[in-house]
Amino acid sequence: TRDILDAHFDLERCCHYLHFALQSGDNDLLKKMNRKHSYDDFKSQVDYLRSRDSLFGISTDVIVGFPGETEEQFENTMKAFQECQFDYAYIARYSPRKQTYAAKMTNHIPAEIKAQRWDRLNSLMYEIIQERNQLMIGREEVILVSKIDEEDGTISGRTRNFREVFLSKNENIRLGDLIPVKIIELDRWVLKGETL
Repeated sequence: TRDILDAHFDLERCCHYLHFALQSGDNDLLKKMNRKHSYDDFKSQVDYLRSRDSLFGISTDVIVGFPGETEEQFENTMKAFQECQFDYAYIARYSPRKQTYAAKMTNHIPAEIKAQRWDRLNSLMYEIIQERNQLMIGREEVILVSKIDEEDGTISGRTRNFREVFLSKNENIRLGDLIPVKIIELDRWVLKGETL
């Protein structure tokens, strides 16, 4: 609901990040999955959050290869990724679980097609993450330090919008510290920064 979305901005202790499960970008498939939302419902929430903060972090869950998923329905999920510009996604290949309604469905998708779809969606996700993370380069942010590597002393923490940032060893920094940093570089999946 809108008040829950607004809480991310109105409450000091809330971050600008939400894990929000889409599952599929196709409305017919969402119904088959017994989901209570449509893609348009989902997209309107994403649009609202991003209208208030264009860098608002959104991650999601998606299932590829649900029984009966057509190529067109899968393409709708690809389109949803392009439109929503997710900052991360947990992409699963459908696997039947005993005693579930879906396990009793016919028209299960062959493993090789599920693997191809999983690979295509992951490749698209990687491209989108690169584009979204590029927007962070040069920004000054505060990170919450969540890990200090015992071997090399590398520090990592999260920004307010849940981007992971890595810093070089600094013996003055402790777990749980809030550290002002400047984000200086993108290294594949992660951002690198320097302390201010």
